[in-house]
Amino acid sequence: MAFTDYESQLIRGRQEPRPWNIQEEIKGICQPDFHCLDLGCGSLFKWLPLAKHVNSLTGLEINDSMLAKAQENILKSSFKHVGLLKGRSSSIPFPNESFDFVTAIMAPNAVEEEVFRVLKPGGYYLLETSTERDQASIKQAFGRDEDGWRGQSLNLIDHSVYIQRYNRIRQLTDCFSIRIGRWRTWYSPEALKYFLEQVPIVRNFDPVKDSRTLQRLIDQQDKKGEIKTVQERILVVARKPDNGCDNI
Repeated sequence: MAFTDYESQLIRGRQEPRPWNIQEEIKGICQPDFHCLDLGCGSLFKWLPLAKHVNSLTGLEINDSMLAKAQENILKSSFKHVGLLKGRSSSIPFPNESFDFVTAIMAPNAVEEEVFRVLKPGGYYLLETSTERDQASIKQAFGRDEDGWRGQSLNLIDHSVYIQRYNRIRQLTDCFSIRIGRWRTWYSPEALKYFLEQVPIVRNFDPVKDSRTLQRLIDQQDKKGEIKTVQERILVVARKPDNGCDNI
């Protein structure tokens, strides 16, 4: 993956206004004394502009190439209070009650029990993740293989992502909000192919082997020469039990 391209707007297509701005959601929680952890941080390009609002920021990432890009971005930013660690979101390598704020932005392996373990009492957790309906019109076109639907999360029953997240968080705290947002996105044929190569929403996507399916999608383009799909995501803001439930 070319990470300078991963950060590019090209793979996001032309979009309707989103129901929330994830950076504004994060900024609204940040406080100057907060120690923050971003799970599956990738290149940190979404979080770095906000690092000036907190005491410290640590990115956790398992992919070496992503870590290298994140380190490059940190050096460009000149922030001294931002660090990186290689590790998995499902097993966070920090002691109990280490952080005031934990984020998991499109980090599929985040585990709520681990998040709440490393949160301080009263600490915040922000999760943004896609549902099984996210870009379903594209994912369904690639059908099934021996492991089921190739499209990410299509093997799950209707809205089970939402239900699973609700139930897991509900067991950990009464203090949370959960929203579902949908917005239309349009890709040019070039952008659609590029997006599928860069973002693993279709298992084992191969532009050569999948060329016929890709062409069928491209043939569905509208008068503007674009292919429409609908994105659907969940946004959760939760707070570890303490002495109150404000600002959720």
